[in-house]
Amino acid sequence: MAHRIHVVGAAGSGKTYLAAAIAAALTADHHELDRVAIRRSADGRQVAPLPWPERRAAAAEIAERPRWVTEGIYLGWTEPLFAAADLIVWLDIPWWQATWRITGRHLRKSLRGENEWKGIRLLLRFLWSTRRYYLGLGGDPNREHDDGATDRRMTAAALAPHAAKVMRIRHGRDIASSIDWRAA
Repeated sequence: MAHRIHVVGAAGSGKTYLAAAIAAALTADHHELDRVAIRRSADGRQVAPLPWPERRAAAAEIAERPRWVTEGIYLGWTEPLFAAADLIVWLDIPWWQATWRITGRHLRKSLRGENEWKGIRLLLRFLWSTRRYYLGLGGDPNREHDDGATDRRMTAAALAPHAAKVMRIRHGRDIASSIDWRAA
């Protein structure tokens, strides 16, 4: 049974949703890596990226725990999590599905008054920027504070050394049905 699971994928792929569901099923701690990578104000708003040494130390500390579920798009500083995971789930869904999910999330948060990225212009800018992941336009994911460098090709390369424990899910409809989390 897997006790340490890392979920990786592009923005809008369903990482947070899946990781929360797995963590609940396994009664494991759920760690959103956006919360590790980005310093936040007291009210939860994003302020500034944390330095890589702090990120890597936090990832290493989580990796040492006996039971966890982590999720994020990040490469480089997350290698301790890749190495320690019993199972890595790569949500490699098509761009159109990710844009649909991102748009839905944006609208739901806006209607509830919880969207810190207000307005259609910011939504469109974000949707356009997510194309970089799918088109392979990333830079160097090991360069500090270049979180936008991550793309599908680099994710595949980062996961290659861990191939025996990677489950790649290529369509949103397969996310919930791919794994029996009680037996994972």
